[in-house]
Amino acid sequence: MLELNQTHVALQDVDERLAMDIFMFDWWIRNADRTLTSHGGNPNLLFDYEMHKLVVIDHNQAFDDDFNAEAFFDLHVFADIGRRLFDNPLEQSHYCEQFVRVLACFDAACDNVPAAWWWFDEGVPTDFDLPKAKALLMQYTQESFWRKPR
Repeated sequence: MLELNQTHVALQDVDERLAMDIFMFDWWIRNADRTLTSHGGNPNLLFDYEMHKLVVIDHNQAFDDDFNAEAFFDLHVFADIGRRLFDNPLEQSHYCEQFVRVLACFDAACDNVPAAWWWFDEGVPTDFDLPKAKALLMQYTQESFWRKPR
C-alpha cells in the first residue's frame, strides 16, 4: 500500500461517489486533516494497488474546534468533486438520508466504545465531549451546513 498523492494514477482512479462520500464525511465531522494540493499535503489515504482499493485512515482531527471551512474547501484532497455537492439538492438529500441512518446508531456506538478509549494515558481522560459532537453532527439539518464558505 502506498499513500495516495498527486503523482499516483490512483487519485484519478478513485470512484467519484467514494470521493464525494469522503469529502462529505470529512465536512460533516469537521476533519480538515485530509489535504492535498499540487504542492503536497497529507491526504491520509492509502491505495492498495493489488486490490485496487482506497483505504481511509486518520480521523484524529475530527470535531476540531478550530475547523476552518475555507481552508477545507481549498485544501481537501477531493475538494474539486466535493464543491459540486453544495449546488445539488439531490445530493444534499442523499447525504441527509445517510446522516439520519448514521445518527440512529450514534448513542449505541458511543455506549460500546471500549473504556480505554476514553483515556489519553493512564489517569488522563480524553476531552471528547459526546453531546457537543452529536450537536455538531446535527448541523446538517441547518441551511448554513449546506453553504460553501465565501
